[in-house]
Amino acid sequence: MLTSTWAVSLVACIVLVALYKATQATVYYVKWIGFVLLFSLLALVSIPINILKGGRRPDGTNVLGFIPAIRVISWIVGVEWVIEGRERLAKNGGCVVVANHQSALDSLLIAELWPTMRKTSVLVKKSILWVFPFGIGVWLAGYIFIDRSSAASCREGMKEAGQVMTKTGTKIWIFPEGTRSKKGELQVFKRGAFKLALENKVPIIPVVIGPYTFIRDEDKWFGRGRVHVSILPAVETGSYQRKDGTLEIDKLSDNVRDKMNLAFAQLTKQFDPLNCNNNNNNNK
Repeated sequence: MLTSTWAVSLVACIVLVALYKATQATVYYVKWIGFVLLFSLLALVSIPINILKGGRRPDGTNVLGFIPAIRVISWIVGVEWVIEGRERLAKNGGCVVVANHQSALDSLLIAELWPTMRKTSVLVKKSILWVFPFGIGVWLAGYIFIDRSSAASCREGMKEAGQVMTKTGTKIWIFPEGTRSKKGELQVFKRGAFKLALENKVPIIPVVIGPYTFIRDEDKWFGRGRVHVSILPAVETGSYQRKDGTLEIDKLSDNVRDKMNLAFAQLTKQFDPLNCNNNNNNNK
C-alpha cells in the first residue's frame, strides 16, 4: 500500500512538472509571437497614416503619435523600463547614440525614449526593409538602411545619417556590436558609429541596456520584469583628432566600449536576482 502511494505521488509530481514546463514554453512562444504580430500590425496601420501625413520623415517625428501603442505592447509582453539619465538624451542637437544590443525587445526601449529624443533615426541592416510590413513602416519613420556586405552601401548610409544629423539636429541610434550579445559582455564594436561622430563633430551618448533577467531562451522562460537602463554622460569627440588631422576612431571606440562594459557589469551585478538574494542573506 505504501509503495503504491509513493508511486502515485511520484507520477503526480512528474505530470505536474511536465505540465508546468509545457505551460512555461507555451507562454514563451505566445509572448514572442504576440510581440511580432502586434509590432507588424502597428507597422501596417502606420503606413497609410504616415503616407497621408506627408510620407517619409528623416527626423522620425512621425513616430511620436504611435508611442502610446508601443508602450501598450511593452505592457502586454511584460517589460517595464527603469531608466537612469534620461535627461541626457533631451538636449537639442544632433549626436550619435550607441547602445548594446541584447534582444529584439530593444526596439521597445527606443520607442520608450523617442519622446525624450524627439528627432531620432535608427541605423539598421538593409534586410529589414524587405520584411513586410515592418520594413516599409520603419522606412517611412526615417530609419536608415545599410547593407553591411557592401562598402558602398555603408558609405551611402553613413553619408545620409551625417546629413540628417547635422541639418535637422536628429539623433542617430546605432547598435555598434552589429548583432545581439549573449555572452554577458559587449562584443567588439564596429567603427562606423565612431567615424560618423568624428567626421560630423558631434558627441556620442552611450546607452547601456541591462540584462533581461526574466527571459531565458535555454529553458523557454518569458516572465514579467524590469530592464534597467543607464544613459551615460556624453562623450565629446573633439579631442580624438591628431594634429595632422587623422581621426582616432579606434581610441574613441575603445573608450566608449570600456565605459559601457563597466556600466553593464554594474547593472548585471546589482539587478541579477541571484546576487540580490546573496546580498540579502549577507545582510541578515
